Amino acid sequence: PPSANALVRLDSSGLLRSGTRATNTRALAEFLSYGVRYAFPVYRERLTSGVPTAYSAPPLSSDVDATDVLVWSAPEHPAAVQGFAIRPLYRAAPRLMDRAPATYQLLAIVDALRLGDPRVRLPARQRLDAALGLR
Repeated sequence: PPSANALVRLDSSGLLRSGTRATNTRALAEFLSYGVRYAFPVYRERLTSGVPTAYSAPPLSSDVDATDVLVWSAPEHPAAVQGFAIRPLYRAAPRLMDRAPATYQLLAIVDALRLGDPRVRLPARQRLDAALGLR
């Protein structure tokens, strides 16, 4: 369970609806669209095998024509592909592909926003808004 301090910070920042544990979806979308790349920047690392993320994963893989592939390192995963590693926000993210596909796709969209690539931001924001029910 989240710590009391974390809940206070989330409430103070407006990411929770005041006095509840309910997410302020619009504030979350705004933070992810415009702030996550500053708070949690991401960098391409070495070539490795892993689970596709960012614009290399659905749903963005159908929206963005890219020549490189980005992955969360997971060489043992059955769906592993060769690509440039990036560190996920959540250490167990590669397992989400099988265990929680919707969450996997959301984290992949957030990774695309963390990259800060202007050609990827618009489709990532559109997919995020749709996933959060804002469109």
